[in-house]
Amino acid sequence: MDSLAQIIAALPDGDGWGPPVTTETTLKGVPYAPYSKGDKLGRMADWTVDSKDGRDRGGRNQYNRYNRDQQTYGAGAVSLFAAPPAEDEGSFSVVSNVRDSAKTKFGRGAIFTRGGRGGQRGGARTDNRGGRQPVGRGGARGGGVGGGAAGGAAAGRQTGGGARGRRFGWKDYDKPARNRDASVNVKADWALLEEIDFNRLAKLNLDADEGEDLDSYGFLYYYDRTYDKQPVKSTERKLTPIDRAAYNVTTSSDPIIQELADKGEATIFATDSILSMLMCAPRSVYPWDIVIVRQGNKIFLDKRENAALDMVTVNENAADAPLDAADGSKDTVNQPNALAEEATYINHNFSNQVVLESASGAKVQMAHPNPFYNASEETEPPASKAYKYRRFDLSSNSEEEPVYLVVRTELDAVQKNATNGEDQFVSIKALNEFDSKAQGSGGALDWRAKLATQRGAVVATEMKNNSCKLARWTVQSILAKADVMKVGFVSRANPKTNDKHVILGVVGWKPRDFAAQMNLSLSNGWGIVRTIADMCLKKSDGRYVLVKDPNKSILRLYQVPTGSFDDDADEEADVPATIAEYTQQLNTLYAELLVNIRHVSVSVTLPTPGNDTTVVELLSQQDAVNGHARVRARHNGAVQEMTLPGRVALAARPVRLPLPQPKKPGDLLPSYMIWRLPVVGLPTPARGSSDDELAPWSAPDLQPRSKVSCRACSAVIVPAGRIAAWKDLPSDNWAEMMEFWHCHKPEHKHDHGHDKTQPAKDGQATEDALAGRGYGANSVISADAGIGFVDLITLLFAESDCQGLKFSASTYEHASDRESILAADSTLQTQTQIQAQAQTNQTKAMRGLNVFCASCGAQIGYYGLRIAAANLFKWQVDCASVASSAPTVADCVAATLVATIARTGSSKSVILPIYEVDEKEGSEDKILQVWVLNSNICFASSMTSTISAATASMTEPRPAIKLLFKYIERSVADDLVVKLNSDVQEINLPSDTIVAVMKQLEASNGLLPASERAFKEWRIGLMERWGGRVSSL
Repeated sequence: MDSLAQIIAALPDGDGWGPPVTTETTLKGVPYAPYSKGDKLGRMADWTVDSKDGRDRGGRNQYNRYNRDQQTYGAGAVSLFAAPPAEDEGSFSVVSNVRDSAKTKFGRGAIFTRGGRGGQRGGARTDNRGGRQPVGRGGARGGGVGGGAAGGAAAGRQTGGGARGRRFGWKDYDKPARNRDASVNVKADWALLEEIDFNRLAKLNLDADEGEDLDSYGFLYYYDRTYDKQPVKSTERKLTPIDRAAYNVTTSSDPIIQELADKGEATIFATDSILSMLMCAPRSVYPWDIVIVRQGNKIFLDKRENAALDMVTVNENAADAPLDAADGSKDTVNQPNALAEEATYINHNFSNQVVLESASGAKVQMAHPNPFYNASEETEPPASKAYKYRRFDLSSNSEEEPVYLVVRTELDAVQKNATNGEDQFVSIKALNEFDSKAQGSGGALDWRAKLATQRGAVVATEMKNNSCKLARWTVQSILAKADVMKVGFVSRANPKTNDKHVILGVVGWKPRDFAAQMNLSLSNGWGIVRTIADMCLKKSDGRYVLVKDPNKSILRLYQVPTGSFDDDADEEADVPATIAEYTQQLNTLYAELLVNIRHVSVSVTLPTPGNDTTVVELLSQQDAVNGHARVRARHNGAVQEMTLPGRVALAARPVRLPLPQPKKPGDLLPSYMIWRLPVVGLPTPARGSSDDELAPWSAPDLQPRSKVSCRACSAVIVPAGRIAAWKDLPSDNWAEMMEFWHCHKPEHKHDHGHDKTQPAKDGQATEDALAGRGYGANSVISADAGIGFVDLITLLFAESDCQGLKFSASTYEHASDRESILAADSTLQTQTQIQAQAQTNQTKAMRGLNVFCASCGAQIGYYGLRIAAANLFKWQVDCASVASSAPTVADCVAATLVATIARTGSSKSVILPIYEVDEKEGSEDKILQVWVLNSNICFASSMTSTISAATASMTEPRPAIKLLFKYIERSVADDLVVKLNSDVQEINLPSDTIVAVMKQLEASNGLLPASERAFKEWRIGLMERWGGRVSSL
């Protein structure tokens, strides 16, 4: 009889299954299952045993009870017969007794409903009906949320069943880590004082009292209890945008808190939004920052304008939180910033919609009116809001002096107690669902299907995904001593768009009961607040910033310069980034008069795709000043209006402009729309469009014998009575033009040989004779006492007419009188030396000095050594004139560009530092190159203007020039200027002025529609022209 080894060897290789038979997997020719000597021998094949990895719901003890024979090596059902890795692993796979999770439309495994003993509490059956199963109380796969709330987490780990079942992070070790940006840029002059880990914060503890009311302001409407009823699907309530005036004033700007601080009511002052963020800091994931100001023995917890903690986050605490565009997300409406804006918008409108604004005036008035609402300035009624200023004692038992904290809290509504009929204060918040199938949903259930039947599971999931947000809301409700916290469940009408929402239900809790469910410790929060306050009280008076690290669970305390955050323009991003970011949040209108084709181009840029709320219409009324039509855009409740820069035909009623239709059925409307409207009649030029009126402050505009003063400090530079007359200077190269004219007068008969050594004949003057008459190319203007000369950008005076000036070849710190500077610097040349060089054809560059105001140190001009005169910039001085306003940098630069076109015919220019002033050695500054597209346009924009200091609003038409601009290297600029066949002109301005022009062009670029901001390597900008408001067109 053959042995077992011989029988096995005789079997054909292709008929078997399992791992290949090798010397490594056999023992004397017989296959064996690997085992450790400490294990009991198992069976050769067992298809009934459950794996150790948790498909029973009995937990560890239940497993040990029925599966003691399977331990350590090769114990699981999947790995029971797994051989050590062989060379050819691809030909072998383990047969598993685990059925694949049933895929549903949610893409995360089956989600089961309640039934029998299964369902929500860990059903015993594997189907949707629940029931029992012989092994374990929890069932093999569990029902309900993640395999059951009480059935254990093992089912979710193995099968992924249920919305909460996925084991996030498993096998995700090779995924790149997310790097979020900080909420504020830490600058080099910030001093790091403390670094606090969240683990330390979690150990802090301080018991505080219930607080006391100091005062109350505002009013409250009654809550609409009909929202507590579960809505029928066919009658879902839409979220309606309601325009109400709401305020989010920071601590130090609150007039009531200032009064309480002056009275010495407390040591620490804050708002509930800021304080809740600090108390819930250990739960936060996203970056945030709080500005802390210490004044004497008082601490003010402030926030920056448009700070991160003003926004309502979405799924911040989810294991797989929403991805940013930088992390690879292409779903723009589901990125963190877009979701935060959507959630903030929802919360604002939801709290206004669920209150009863009855005409009879049924509301509860606080002791005082709203401290921030001004009926004469606001166009919208105030929102239902009560501000209660409450004080808490944060003293410890060992302290003799009490440490009080005053916080401004907010309440949203009031309702009648169903039992005794007393008024109860209500805080109103809203959770929002975006797309349960999208990345970042955190395994959320479908609210429409589960909110009515599995409300507890929905709330539990939100507690997990939005732990920080819900904790902050709860703390704010407790601080305000609200009796009820109402939380609405708001979902998108269409998961793919974020502009329409429906209200699915509202649930109410007592704030302290909800805090207990969330395991939220108020004493821990008070301990954090007191610890941070004590840190700052040990420091000197000043300003500090508490910053949450964007990628780590760490708080850092910095000391910052006193003036930090006072002005938004102080940020490194400056104007351009702010405007570009601002335009993405509003309905942006832009219009431009196209004179050549007699049309007005009107464009609208929406923050989201157009929908049935989008309306763009021409209003029937005309502008009161210039008679132009006005255009209005409505989208998602936001409204923008603007006056057109040209007259168009008007109807008796507003006329809706046709919206562009989607290219394919089912596509969304575009977010960028453009129309061209014909102009009625022939358009006439705007005021300031002629060359005579283009130059700001020409000689006829200035009044004789008027004083000239520094615009920064009003110090007198030219005393009154010194300037008897003003004279306009001709444009650049005027001497060559006059020489050409005198040389080529029609009555002069001569040949065209211009050799200055050639004798004159037939009335022709020699070059020397022309130079002697002042028409030579090397001739310069001489400043005369008592005469003020005016060119496009400067006023030129004799030094004897000026006072209060200091001169320097570099900065104000080295400034002195002119004689001392010339004596100290041998490289500077006097007027006589420069003229001598010109006569001998030496080509050394002309030199000059910076001119500063001796009173304030502002650079107000330059001193030309060749002409021995002080040139004062028009935008730096004041003088009596007939003009309605003083010139700006933009006015003067625009006039220079237009004059360059008129003089040379070239629209391309490079703007270089002025030649009279020394340049820094080794400077690698970028040079600005411009290309004027249209020197005479009229435009209007709904955006706030930052391109001209003289105008605050661009909703009225403005004359301007439209140009291309880019930055080039200095060497490239020099090549463009010196080439003989170059059509690029050189314009010289002070370095600081060039920087200001760059910033203004960057800012104006943000006023244009996004699709019109660039052309190849050029960017497009606007520069306002001298001339003020446009005339009727």
